[in-house]
Amino acid sequence: MSEASESRSRRRRQRSRIACEPCRERKRRCDGDQPACELCRNFGYECSYRSHPRKRRREGTSTLPSQPYSSSPQENSGALQDQTLAPPALAPTPFAQSLESNSGSAFVRTFAITVDPSNAPPSQMLGWNVFLGQRQVSTNMPLRSVTDIVTQAELEDIVAVYFDKIDPCYGFVDRELVDQTVQQLWVRGSSLSIPEAVICGIAALGCAFSNLQSLETETSLFVLAKLLLDLSAEDITYNTATAWVLRTVYLRLTGRPEETWMASCIALHMIDAAGLHCEIGTDTPFRRADRPSTPDMNRRILGVARHLNVWLSFDLGRTRVTLQNMSTVPASPRPKDYTTELLGLLFYTENLDPTKSISGPELINAISEVLNRIHTQPPSILAQCNLTLCLFRRLYTLRWHVQDDVLDKVVQLIEKAIQGVHTLLEAGSPWHHMANVPFQSVCTLLAIDTTKSFSLLGPTMSCLSRVSETYQTKATQDAYTAARALISMHQKRREANVVRQSEMLKLYPVGASTENDTNGHFSVDQAQTFADLPWFNEFFTDIEITSFFNGTA
Repeated sequence: MSEASESRSRRRRQRSRIACEPCRERKRRCDGDQPACELCRNFGYECSYRSHPRKRRREGTSTLPSQPYSSSPQENSGALQDQTLAPPALAPTPFAQSLESNSGSAFVRTFAITVDPSNAPPSQMLGWNVFLGQRQVSTNMPLRSVTDIVTQAELEDIVAVYFDKIDPCYGFVDRELVDQTVQQLWVRGSSLSIPEAVICGIAALGCAFSNLQSLETETSLFVLAKLLLDLSAEDITYNTATAWVLRTVYLRLTGRPEETWMASCIALHMIDAAGLHCEIGTDTPFRRADRPSTPDMNRRILGVARHLNVWLSFDLGRTRVTLQNMSTVPASPRPKDYTTELLGLLFYTENLDPTKSISGPELINAISEVLNRIHTQPPSILAQCNLTLCLFRRLYTLRWHVQDDVLDKVVQLIEKAIQGVHTLLEAGSPWHHMANVPFQSVCTLLAIDTTKSFSLLGPTMSCLSRVSETYQTKATQDAYTAARALISMHQKRREANVVRQSEMLKLYPVGASTENDTNGHFSVDQAQTFADLPWFNEFFTDIEITSFFNGTA
């Protein structure tokens, strides 16, 4: 065996002996770095090493049982005790990478590990919305009518708030039908039906955005809507699907992630059961004939439900719902309505599904197209920014080079989104991205790591601080504290690098000579700046280096 071969063999044996447990389980090559290897730092795994070497198996011993397991647990118990089965390879496959980079919380942890592996926070839904369930209080309310909770005048005011602040972004409810139902509640009396559940869902959202109604009123309306849905579980209609989408919207703004994701799945299944996902005339034996809504309204409710479900699945790393024979016809724009702006992002969002393979150039093209889209109102701008941040996370995970002009546009969109958050704060509209986008932007700006990105870090933190002061909840305070911690970790890493550079310069001091060298050339030691070096301007001919050093660039 040659000396080079012996050296390679020795390196291979060394890697095998020091491999951490996650790399062993996933059968990946480990560099043995401590306290965490590079693979674990990149993907957020808990890196640990065995305190004693693994026992070697005799040659010819298989890691799998020679006989297939029977259906009897008693027959298999001995085999399970004797055999150690390696778990499936979950490790850095394209699916795992896209799954983790789609999730903002997973990306925050991954980024924190690259900055400081020993102090990286656990993955959690920081800034997911401003309440995270804190607004919902437990109640054992008996089943009663909406007329027992609010007066007709109060309900009309609350409904008006919904159509003024929420419907322009999530426009999937017919206001004329809603107004008729409200009138009928006091003319004909409560019927405890699905249409009343729709009214309760709208009223609960209106309460959250009105800043006038009590929390008890809002909670009672929300709970009553769910009770009415449970009573009519077998009768699935257009109103049933509408009530479930309204419930998902409310939970996305105020609730917890898992419950919200489950509601979004049920909403899509209700749309499927009611046949709202198919275009009229679609040849399918399961399409329902009694659909009172218009085709455009069906497209809108389907689009909003898909938008919510796909982002919830990204956030939590869960499976999203896909419907068969689903309509691909886009919703039509309406005056004073920007729902179509939001739904226009669906194409790019669904292409980020972890099961799909998407390359670096495709991601670059997608992020450029999203950045060039026109979004006019704060909630729509925040959705555009959230998608852009997700696309950047995917590129960052792939270690793909992003051109400076694209990075500049990302920073500009973050700045526009931060201005949108201030507008929403002044309007008293607690949209879920109000805390999410500023928090994720802090992490993204640190990852971009340019002068322009750092110049926006202060305004972004100021915005997040204002959100925390306005909505003094644990969710906003945790997001603000975590953002400060990320900045502190990044600063400490930079300071450590500066110390290393200073120590290196001390080891290699500038020579004492200030004379020309033996060939008559200008000495490097005589240069006060790079601009004093004769070759500098020639090397950077395309840069206005003179004006830069004169301070006029």
